[in-house]
Amino acid sequence: MVTKKSSGNTLRGIAIGLILIPLNSYWLILSKQPYQYQAVSTNMALFFNVILFIFILAALNLLLRKYLPKISLSQSDLIVVYAMLSIASAISATDMMQTLAPIIEHAFGFATIENDWGTLFHKYIPTWITVSDKRILEPYYKGDSSLYTLRYIEGWFVPALSWVSFTVVLVFVMLCINVVIRRQWVEEEKLSYPIIQLPLEMTKVGEGFFTNKLMWLGFAVGGGISLVNGLSYLYPVIPDLGFNPYRHNIGAYLTEKPWNAVGWMPVGLVPCIAGLAFFMPLDMSFSCWFFYLFWKTQKVVGSMIGFRGVAGLSGSFYLAQLNQQTFGGAMGIAVIALWLSRRHLVRVFKTIIGKTGIDDSHEPIRYRWALCGILGGMAFITLFCYRAGMSVGVILLFFLLYLAFSIAITRIRVEFGTPIHDFAYGDPPIMMVNALGTRSIGAANLTILSFFFYFNRTYRPHPMPHQLESFKLAHEARLNNRILLSAILIAMVFSASIFFWIYLHIGYQEGGSSLMRFAADGFRRLEQWLTFPTEGRTSDLASMITGFVSVIFLMAMRIRFLWWGLHPAGYVISAGYAINPFWFSIFLSWFAKWIILKYGGLKGHRRAIYFFLGLTLGEFTLASFWSILGVILSRRMYGFIY
Repeated sequence: MVTKKSSGNTLRGIAIGLILIPLNSYWLILSKQPYQYQAVSTNMALFFNVILFIFILAALNLLLRKYLPKISLSQSDLIVVYAMLSIASAISATDMMQTLAPIIEHAFGFATIENDWGTLFHKYIPTWITVSDKRILEPYYKGDSSLYTLRYIEGWFVPALSWVSFTVVLVFVMLCINVVIRRQWVEEEKLSYPIIQLPLEMTKVGEGFFTNKLMWLGFAVGGGISLVNGLSYLYPVIPDLGFNPYRHNIGAYLTEKPWNAVGWMPVGLVPCIAGLAFFMPLDMSFSCWFFYLFWKTQKVVGSMIGFRGVAGLSGSFYLAQLNQQTFGGAMGIAVIALWLSRRHLVRVFKTIIGKTGIDDSHEPIRYRWALCGILGGMAFITLFCYRAGMSVGVILLFFLLYLAFSIAITRIRVEFGTPIHDFAYGDPPIMMVNALGTRSIGAANLTILSFFFYFNRTYRPHPMPHQLESFKLAHEARLNNRILLSAILIAMVFSASIFFWIYLHIGYQEGGSSLMRFAADGFRRLEQWLTFPTEGRTSDLASMITGFVSVIFLMAMRIRFLWWGLHPAGYVISAGYAINPFWFSIFLSWFAKWIILKYGGLKGHRRAIYFFLGLTLGEFTLASFWSILGVILSRRMYGFIY
């Protein structure tokens, strides 16, 4: 897809982004209230709330180009808005700051005589990272109150400021890492970046995306399925179309051992997943569903031989710990990604120390400043954690693992393009406990690590891939990287800061108990760690090593044999819980792409692209409609992802 040079007043794009960010955050927070619980946009790699805003702006821009061309938006403007809203959504997501806000108050607000949290870990929590005053918390939980009371503002101000600063610096470190690897992963390796194909086409000005008949056919199919299913959800007398994977579970029919170890295995078609998966390279979409079946087979084999290992989310047992294997596999992906970039990193280092390396004048910031940002950011984070009560060794180990995990997820996204990535219960704190034991880590470290649960729960809305994808969009549109960097920085600071105001405003008005996310999970886990201390488990460490070695083996086979069709990223991504409802849609998309390439060739594939873009856009548009309608009516609506 050829992109023409884009120009435009990107200050206008930044202004539009700043206007939309509060509205976007308000929508995301309200849509997750328990009595509504709308489809969760930020559980996907591509956020449908952001696509809706871009769709509306692109439609308005068509009118502006016709009647007021002097003030119409350029592709650069639209990309800046997209980047800002994507970063803001990632920060304001359910698995990010919407979990942080209740974490700040949960340790004291839900402490009881029965759980004995006061004795267990309150002494390890510094006052500047939490709210403990019941006079502040009770009105927040009950609602029918107002945030705009001096006592409430004073009580929340220091903890909120502390965590906003920490979060912004953490995301800034990711941004600086992306600056270092941007040239290699965007320009040199020319990775496919499947996730950005829809926003890239939507933001092109004066081209034929919105006049393409196949796009509108796909839009009608994707939107039509969502429309009928949504009406059926509201009015059961209307039959749905039977594609909903949540209604068709193969595992329900496998009731005898060892087959019941399969657990939840839904089958159905989710149009937007099929649409996004079409842009995955064929071997990668194949690897995704192949390894999904591989993990299910592993569970069955484990049941056959009588293995009584760790219970899975479905309650079944499996041959070896999947979470530990995928964690080790993710570490392998990070090592492979850095190894493939080693020559670039050497040139970057030469540039930093003043030798002949790379001309970094066109980078978002000079490499020397990017390194300063990484080191300065990590110094701030280390000081923050040390003052909170953590030991330096645990701080360095945790963030080494976390940033490696972040690099792995980013590499998987830009090369593999999976529509969803979920690593629940496979995060660094759990892996550290499994490998080292709670006694060696210590109660103070475990307590602060539990506060980090908000950015370690699932990694679904991880900000780092969105940053690099935005730089790829800028590259395609010939947008100045430094302008985009400024827009991303503004979005990071503004969205993190305004989030707490919006969240607490709703909390004191509606009741903070209606905004509970997953804070309880982190502290229940901490309670278990401190109540039942453990030593490190060799079996868990062995499973991590197994995952690491498996990924290295798969990559070596890909390099050695051109016919080898299994990608190591598929091994890592396909064991996650959230892929269950979508694996069959990925399979159908892979099969359709294979048929089109076999019988239609590249010409047929190029034509089909617009149908699958429309398929995604249609369901995203209707998903946004149902979500907004649910927020307005304060009731749950149909959704394809929760």
